[in-house]
Amino acid sequence: MISKELVIRLKAEIEQGYAAAVATITRHSVDEEKVGQRYLVTRRDEGPGDDPDYPRIHQAVTPLLLQGKSKTISIPLKSGEVECFVEIIQPQDRLVVAGAGHVAESISRMGKWLGFHVTVVDDREVYASKERFPDADEVVCQSFRDFFEQLTPTPQTYILLLTRGHKFDVLILQQLLQKGQKPAYLGMIGSKRRISGVRSQTPLWDNVHAPIGLDLGAETPEEISVSVFAEILKLKNGKSGRSLCDL
Repeated sequence: MISKELVIRLKAEIEQGYAAAVATITRHSVDEEKVGQRYLVTRRDEGPGDDPDYPRIHQAVTPLLLQGKSKTISIPLKSGEVECFVEIIQPQDRLVVAGAGHVAESISRMGKWLGFHVTVVDDREVYASKERFPDADEVVCQSFRDFFEQLTPTPQTYILLLTRGHKFDVLILQQLLQKGQKPAYLGMIGSKRRISGVRSQTPLWDNVHAPIGLDLGAETPEEISVSVFAEILKLKNGKSGRSLCDL
């Protein structure tokens, strides 16, 4: 049975955008009463300090957490050797779209189709509306400064800058690039001239994908969306992006 404390801690991790692992003892070489005991392993803490077995379990489970792989493993403990089933629980990937123009409409739809939690933010009421973005989970009408001051990126956050002017891109990038936690992806749309201008005013530019997308010759909002998500999936899945027939 899962303890209430474990459920609360697990829920907090997932809601904050962090993956977690639940390790369940399925076999114990010495103490059968420990079969069924569960441990929560996260990237950010060391768990219950009063359990002498936890540090070793944490050490054995952490590589699986980082790889995102659920599997059964054997762990030698002071109390005996145990077999654990490790289940990795991933938060939903979050897509944050800054700017609510025509390309953003297509990006929002495709992001939802691909399983992202989609947030669209713009400071103009006429653009930031649920009527224009019915597929989005959140449509926020707020200044870019206020929204990104409050945003805490996680390894499951993907951010696209589709704003109407380079001054907004500079503002957002300066805020994001100074935060301690990097998003999984940070990209900006724009012409070479616009990107050059933003680059000259932005530190830590190497963390930004600009212009966003793969070279597919995309022109329409729908084609641009395909190009952008092709790049995101390429990076997310650690693949080359080459044609399958060339592999």
